[in-house]
Amino acid sequence: MTTGVLLFAFNTPGIDYVKIAKWNAMNIQRHLNLPVTLITDSTITDAVFDQVIYAENKHSSGRKFKNIDRVIRWKNSGRYSAYELTPYDQTIVLDVDYVVASNTLLSLVNDPRPFVCTQQAIDVSNTTPNLNLFNKYQMPMAWATVMKFTKSSVAEMIFDVMRMVQHNYSHYALLFGFSSTPYRNDFALSIALSLASGHRLTREYSAPFHLLNVNPGDAVHWVNTDTYEIQYTRTVNNETKPFKLVVKNQDLHVMCKDYLEKIIDSTV
Repeated sequence: MTTGVLLFAFNTPGIDYVKIAKWNAMNIQRHLNLPVTLITDSTITDAVFDQVIYAENKHSSGRKFKNIDRVIRWKNSGRYSAYELTPYDQTIVLDVDYVVASNTLLSLVNDPRPFVCTQQAIDVSNTTPNLNLFNKYQMPMAWATVMKFTKSSVAEMIFDVMRMVQHNYSHYALLFGFSSTPYRNDFALSIALSLASGHRLTREYSAPFHLLNVNPGDAVHWVNTDTYEIQYTRTVNNETKPFKLVVKNQDLHVMCKDYLEKIIDSTV
């Protein structure tokens, strides 16, 4: 059985997602020793990726984040195509802002389940509660940041339902009670898992580790190899105070791509 990692990277004005993907591919190969395939619409001239698959992605979303003086844009539609595009029998799909700094993901390689995703998230700075629930009905969240699947009828069904949810996203936003913009793969995956499981709220596909999120408004700085400093603010006794913590040998979901680009520019 072949096993590899699949990354999606579509550049937008102001963010070079392919550059982030290249840097993460090197981290993946260093910690996991797995081949990496990139899905992109950009021309790739170096050999950091095992394979490059070209695809179109015209749907763009964006929003303004705290402490960032511009709108951050991304192209995240079509994640359901991972099943049909992957060249591997067993695939780990990662968002490019998931920083691999350990071998934690290897626990997914021997997981016998046909589909696994992150369903338990933690805010590193502990300033954002309820990361594991969404919409007005407080439905359990499935994060599409990390997914593992094998070629199987179960995984194919989940991705097919995810495709259907994306193509009818406004309907499901109205039905489940959340904003129809911007499009979020996390919401589409959460709904797809429920529908594919017979309208059950299930955590049977939950990964055996937590997703550590770094808020878009929190600053991330490189300290040394696989060590990062996170700076954030918290209100204490009605006063906003600065805090920082250092994380070492721990994968991180760094949601602000501006900080990732600065880290890459200073280390590569």
